[in-house]
Amino acid sequence: MNKKLLIALPILAIATFGAVFFLAQQKGLKASNAVDSVTFSQWQGCSGTTGTPISCKDSDNISTCRAAATAVGNLTQGTSQIQSCADFYQKIYNPHKAEDLINNGGFYVSCYTNSSVITAAKNSDFFYNKIFAPQYLKCAQLSV
Repeated sequence: MNKKLLIALPILAIATFGAVFFLAQQKGLKASNAVDSVTFSQWQGCSGTTGTPISCKDSDNISTCRAAATAVGNLTQGTSQIQSCADFYQKIYNPHKAEDLINNGGFYVSCYTNSSVITAAKNSDFFYNKIFAPQYLKCAQLSV
């Protein structure tokens, strides 16, 4: 009987630890999904106060910054080959009201965290750090 108890206790401890770890991770996921409560009004208000330059004119490498901006623009517009980006602009952005949520349908997150979009943005450190991340990630309450 003592042998069974000695075997059962570590298994029970591991199962308990696993359950606690899983629950902690789930709570963390919910907290990281703050974007789900961001309205267009909040997002646009933040975008206007980030100090983000409208253009790449302040960059040391203007042409690289503009190329990254153009690439991201092409990937995230309504005609994008990335379906979530096309859906965001066609279904959410174009008909939006100030109180509408930016991530309605999950399109915003799927678009702006898409690996192709992030890679294009990171082609210019200036564009990514000074324009893209502040405006499209931080203002949407996505972690950078």
